[in-house]
Amino acid sequence: MISVRYLMVWTLLSDTKYQVKTQCSGTSAEIIVGYSVSSITSPGYPNGYDGGLKCSWVARTEVQGDVLLIMSTENTLSCSSDTVNVHDGKNSSTNKLIENHCSSNGNAAQSGFGTTSAESAYIEFVSDSTSEPTEKGFIIKIISGNDFSESSCSLPVNLTASTNPQYITSPNFPEEYATYINCQWIIQNTLGRVKLNLIFMDIEEDEFCSYDYLKVTDEGYSLKLCKEKSWSEIIYVSNGTSITVDFHSDDQQTKRGFILSYQQTNLPCSYCSANITRPFYIFMFILALCLS
Repeated sequence: MISVRYLMVWTLLSDTKYQVKTQCSGTSAEIIVGYSVSSITSPGYPNGYDGGLKCSWVARTEVQGDVLLIMSTENTLSCSSDTVNVHDGKNSSTNKLIENHCSSNGNAAQSGFGTTSAESAYIEFVSDSTSEPTEKGFIIKIISGNDFSESSCSLPVNLTASTNPQYITSPNFPEEYATYINCQWIIQNTLGRVKLNLIFMDIEEDEFCSYDYLKVTDEGYSLKLCKEKSWSEIIYVSNGTSITVDFHSDDQQTKRGFILSYQQTNLPCSYCSANITRPFYIFMFILALCLS
């Protein structure tokens, strides 16, 4: 058993959602995407949608040099009639990253990942004149991305947390990381605790995180994380004034990796504790709720 003292975990399920119906009136809705997860849903989701819809959204990041990572995480559109497409650019004339995504059997379907070549993506949704009860609609998740790994995979990188969030990622994020990688970040805060916010994770999944993993070490106590296609934010608060983050990949599968933020916090959390007996990703429930 790995005993983790005073390590607070808080799963955040409320990402930014865009469901307004103005995007179905002939004008695309604009969505500004940052380093938190944004969600686009069909109108009425998850209670179905109207027939005869033609809706569009333009998602873009305002961070120079960033691109967008996109995935349809749940889709119950009928393949015989309705469709959603994601384009690499500001309009429908650009190449498709996710094409005619739908559900062939009525069960919720997931798409693969799509990465834009620049700052924008165009999403279009078309429904025919009727809608079946099984057609609840779709959810598309989006996040802005860049490679913040720096030289951490050559030598350990020392970082200082501040009151503003700063970011670290797996190498090559939001594209796939390489094999045989070992990266380390040592994050310090002389004024209090360190708060980590794991925003997105796509790391080769295994019950014991034996292959690829993200490891968080706090005062000698460690935990490993490895989960694929996880868009739910999780917050970690250190027991002391420093925390170490390691990322490892083996010689087999590669995935999209992760992005997390770190910053100072004076959160008093002496009553927050957990005993970890399995990989930490199964604790995607609220183990302790401490407001920062």
